[in-house]
Amino acid sequence: HGCVNLSPADARWLFEWSTPSLPPTWHAIYSDGARPGTFVYISP
Repeated sequence: HGCVNLSPADARWLFEWSTPSLPPTWHAIYSDGARPGTFVYISP
């Protein structure tokens, strides 16, 4: 967890680009063995 201070447009792009994808009408989804998620490294 951590704040990276993205603009709303950039945050939306990152959210939609990363996995697991959020299906329509869903409000939350969690990663698991089948959907491990996306690792995002922010360089200091």
